[in-house]
Amino acid sequence: MARWGVPLDFRRPQTVPSRGTTVADEREAVQAMKRHRDWVITRPGVEGLGVSRGDDGTWYVGVYTNKATEETRREVHTRLAPVSVVFVETGPVTPLAPADGPDCRG
Repeated sequence: MARWGVPLDFRRPQTVPSRGTTVADEREAVQAMKRHRDWVITRPGVEGLGVSRGDDGTWYVGVYTNKATEETRREVHTRLAPVSVVFVETGPVTPLAPADGPDCRG
């Protein structure tokens, strides 16, 4: 479940992790997400992000979007490289807790 309470389904991402990008392990993906999340979350159309592992065992950063433009997708992918990125079209996400409440930014 996402920090906003929306169930996430990585089984049908809108795009697959880009070829030529790799993540050694979960730790590297989490570090990349934490290092860039404040920037990524401010991009137009980005609703949230998290880390997951694909069926092939590849760790990636999932970026949840609401009509994100191709420019936003390119910027995010470039910023997070060489970590794999999967964009998941979720539509709008409404927080269930106040902005100053607990979240997954720990």
